[in-house]
Amino acid sequence: MRTDRFRTDVVFDAVVGRYILLYLPAPADALRHLAGMLRSGGVLIFHEIDLTEAHPTWPVCDVWDDSYRLLATVYRAAGATPDFGRRIHRTFLDAGLPAPRIESVTPVGGPDSMVVDWLAMSLVSLEPALTAAGLSLPGGLRFDDSLGDRLRSALAERDSEVIGPAQYGAWTRKQ
Repeated sequence: MRTDRFRTDVVFDAVVGRYILLYLPAPADALRHLAGMLRSGGVLIFHEIDLTEAHPTWPVCDVWDDSYRLLATVYRAAGATPDFGRRIHRTFLDAGLPAPRIESVTPVGGPDSMVVDWLAMSLVSLEPALTAAGLSLPGGLRFDDSLGDRLRSALAERDSEVIGPAQYGAWTRKQ
């Protein structure tokens, strides 16, 4: 992380980041640097994700599960850490910070869940990266506006419940 771009005379009450640490090659170093910009008692808050749920549907819906697994695969191919949420506690400690308080929420629903639209939009937006990594959608799915409807139909055919990505929120105070 280039530190020469940041003023060192500025002190903040809080530093907040969302979906950032999973993309960094040295996330603990970044947290350590950012914590150095906090006043004593300041709060460091990060929200990260885990895209590695091994069994995201029940009953199993192969089209959905295979589509969902593409996210973790393409993130890894790009050098990101798709299960960073579960690593956040250790990262705070590695940065020399007090152990964070962590909460995790996982969206769950059926074919009408917002998770369906989220996955479809994510895959469509990642099409260039998926293609570059030699990955394609399963089951004849296409990267177009019908993807959400086709995923929704596949889930409805099986009456499947879907589990979305786990969201981890972590925070601590600088001592």
